[in-house]
Amino acid sequence: MRDVFLVHSRIPYAGDDALTGRYLVPRFGARAVQDLERSATAETSRLPYDARARAMRSYAASGPVPFGYFDAIYPNAVYLSALADPVERWLNFAGRVARDRRHWFHAHLAQIGIDPGCGGPDRMALLILADKRSRQVLCNSVCRLASGLALENRQVLTEDHAATALRNLLSPRYLVGQANEPAELIARLSARFGPARDKTTERHADDWPVCSRKDLRPDVIDRIRAANQQDCRLFEALEEKSAAFRNRSDLRLVASPSRIRAASPTSTARPASEPLTVAG
Repeated sequence: MRDVFLVHSRIPYAGDDALTGRYLVPRFGARAVQDLERSATAETSRLPYDARARAMRSYAASGPVPFGYFDAIYPNAVYLSALADPVERWLNFAGRVARDRRHWFHAHLAQIGIDPGCGGPDRMALLILADKRSRQVLCNSVCRLASGLALENRQVLTEDHAATALRNLLSPRYLVGQANEPAELIARLSARFGPARDKTTERHADDWPVCSRKDLRPDVIDRIRAANQQDCRLFEALEEKSAAFRNRSDLRLVASPSRIRAASPTSTARPASEPLTVAG
């Protein structure tokens, strides 16, 4: 068993692909990093038995992976995420759709009989908000993944899920930073787990930024925040609690290897009687 198995839990459209391209692949080599597409983790919160052999040959994994996904074979796995303000993440997606007519969302709109016209991020954001498939992937995905739920798990998120997500994000088994400053988190990864063997300067497709808040009307931003209230609360709590978010300095939340091995934060949430209501 690896002493530490690193898992880049990629938040959709957070602009954090640099963690894999600039650290995990140069550190371990492309063949040693298991690339998990969304289809592999969309509906299951734990690694399927028939996928364990491939994972056991790897040193790291990357994909929209829920917390605890690898616990059956790597109970000491350390999860990595570069988080973005939920509104900025939505802007990243809406901006890409508005600027690229070949984006998959255009084909999706055509399938359901909607013509996006020539609207910019404003119109795209409203179309995304109205689309159930996109809301499932984009809305509160940090809360969903960090609480141990698969990205496309349709369970209604509760206050308990949000509390579990925050507890996991602040645990010794989760290392977080800001998506718009990947170099800061990569530097901390290098100090803790060793430097990348190969230097890369490649600009990745999800690098920051794409568009800004000024591209959206205030009422559209309010609707995005209402649809992502759990993730907004998580991001605000992390800004308050985390030195890295508050001062953009070293995050003092990663324990020694012995504490990582001993830690077992909760990766599932108990059901609650009062689900959070999402406006918009």
